Amino acid sequence: MIRYATTIFLSAFLLFQVQPLIARVILPWFGGSASVWTTCMMFFQIVLVAGYLYSHGLRRLFTPRTGWLIHVALLLLAGLNLFLLPLIPGDWLKPTGDENLTVGILTVLGLSVGVPFFVLSTTGPLIQAWQSVTSMSSTEEPSSDGQTSTYRLYAVSNVGSILALLTYPFLFEPNFTLAQQGFVWTILFVSFCCLCFSSGMQIKPGMLWTSHSDDQSNEHENPVSIFRIGIWLLLSMAPSIMLLATTNLMCQQIASVPFLWIVPLSLYLLSFIICFDRPALYRRWLFGPLMVLSVFIGIAIVHMHIYVSAPLQILGLCLVCFSTSMSCHGELERVKPPTKHLTLFYLCVAIGGSLGGIFVVVVSPIIFNDFYEFQVGLIIVAFLSCLTPLVLVKQRNNWHWIYVMVGLFAAAVPVASLMHQLDPNSVDGLVMKGRNEYGLTSVIDHQDFRSFVSGKIDHGTQKHQPDKKFEPSGYYTKNSGIAIAIQGQRMIKPTADKNLDVGVIGLGIGAMLAWCEGDDRFTFYEINSAVKEIAENYFTFLSQYADQTEVVIGDGRIQLEKSLRDTGSKKFDVLAADAFSSDSIPVHLLTIECLQLYLAHLADDGVMVFHISNRFVDLNPVLRQAADELGLHAVHIVDDHDRVDMTEWILMTRSDEFLLTPVVKAASKPWQNELQPVRWTDDHASLVPIISWKLDIDWEGLPASKGKQVSPEYLLIEGESN
Repeated sequence: MIRYATTIFLSAFLLFQVQPLIARVILPWFGGSASVWTTCMMFFQIVLVAGYLYSHGLRRLFTPRTGWLIHVALLLLAGLNLFLLPLIPGDWLKPTGDENLTVGILTVLGLSVGVPFFVLSTTGPLIQAWQSVTSMSSTEEPSSDGQTSTYRLYAVSNVGSILALLTYPFLFEPNFTLAQQGFVWTILFVSFCCLCFSSGMQIKPGMLWTSHSDDQSNEHENPVSIFRIGIWLLLSMAPSIMLLATTNLMCQQIASVPFLWIVPLSLYLLSFIICFDRPALYRRWLFGPLMVLSVFIGIAIVHMHIYVSAPLQILGLCLVCFSTSMSCHGELERVKPPTKHLTLFYLCVAIGGSLGGIFVVVVSPIIFNDFYEFQVGLIIVAFLSCLTPLVLVKQRNNWHWIYVMVGLFAAAVPVASLMHQLDPNSVDGLVMKGRNEYGLTSVIDHQDFRSFVSGKIDHGTQKHQPDKKFEPSGYYTKNSGIAIAIQGQRMIKPTADKNLDVGVIGLGIGAMLAWCEGDDRFTFYEINSAVKEIAENYFTFLSQYADQTEVVIGDGRIQLEKSLRDTGSKKFDVLAADAFSSDSIPVHLLTIECLQLYLAHLADDGVMVFHISNRFVDLNPVLRQAADELGLHAVHIVDDHDRVDMTEWILMTRSDEFLLTPVVKAASKPWQNELQPVRWTDDHASLVPIISWKLDIDWEGLPASKGKQVSPEYLLIEGESN
């Protein structure tokens, strides 16, 4: 039993250790988008189905001994795959800029971790099946708490899974480089293969999956019906939807980083551990009301969005994830079959989880123009967790009807929220609204101007008046960091050549072109092609300055790397990093290595500009540390002219002359002396030291919306979508 438990534990540990590791590696390749993690999760869920189907097929089609020999061949194939294609993917797999994000991620994952992950995914049900053969556990009667030793191995696998997730952000990510993490994982995988081989050696020729006594003990049991299989699928699909939907909301508003991936997934797995290892801890009278409470909290966060502090969003959405997972997994455990059908059961659970992932990652962006899958998931959970006891219990009493009423009550809240958001009149002046893999986009007309909104944040405005259309506005007024940088550069330029070459990571609506003069050249790097279409079709900055503007589609960092390799330095006079999606920070655009790339594309007297306004995190310590390490002068700019909320900028340069210009000296603000430097690299970049951990809600901002789309004058000024 110990050998089997150790094998399952190590396989589960590796299975969930590789998920944040490989997602962390490819996150910068796809623009730091929140959908990178959800797409990775969908891939892993689909491969898990394939692994469970393989295990189920071995049990149905082959004898235990033959199945073991087939699995040995698969272990050798996985080892060969890791030798030929290392776990950490090479640069040759990097996207070029015009690929579909989902297809690109799936391709990279399939070539790098597809086969090893498939092997690991087969281990849980297969080892449990081997254990049932060697120990004749299929003849065991359930213990007083309703479990068998075979099903408890499922809990062991979940303990390994959650331990892998919890150690990754606190042990492996801070202390090991990505390459070192990949090496350690590979060594552990080889150890797992040896353990798995040893476990299978216990299978002797002539052994069968079930014994005669097992057949006799089950001959009076009802067969597994299509209805029960449907229940298994729904009870596993609903929490999968909620897991990805809650994670997506957090990453869209704060940042797509391993910590925010791992916390909800850990709670999701914790619910499995509780429900399958200690099912007595699941009580309907406790988790039913908790689920109802989480429904209210989740809907409140959806509607208050940016006015809820980051810690409250994290806590609230994690409560939603945990309570909905407990409600569904608790009911799932109560309808599990005998061990004779365990591979079928696990296969259905895996299929349900993958269906939830496919719904969130593939289907929802096609059929929804907002993150409505969150409300849809809540509706499904509310009905399932309360109606399942009614339809599966033969003798009903008043308590079961109470469950139905609770379910209807809980479902009514997200239904009302969904109907409100689907109402086109819920947003005044809405011109368009769209969604793709990179998030939400919309265009809204106001009395004096038109605004572009990414997620819930205003990302650029243009005035309606013909004589003011191309005036600097929004983020880019005369006191903004980009304005100071451009004006300062014109002052130090020779009299005969005042034209500037400006690079910008993040297009938005192209409003930065308001500072374009003479023969200036602006090159924008924009990862989301939908943003470019919006800028061209709903705003006029790009068309007005078409001869002086180039828009490069693709992640800004990857495109700059490619340009440096192919044609050399761009020699920008000004290079601005103004990349946000909703309120999410693209961490990979602010690491030491990325700033070194920016410097390679900067003229000797050029200046880098960073737009760092944010509700939830303070990027000053990160950029101050980077400036010190790279030997650059750093200037802190705060623009608080007549807005409710200020905008904040950091300027970096090698030029003493630029610092001495009157416009720069007048705009500079002192640094906060109490800031502790924070070093971000491609291997290590933690939000923990710079995130605001205040538990508060901006009640003053809420009345401004009055249930409608928040007007830009009430929104915190943010950067453009990358």
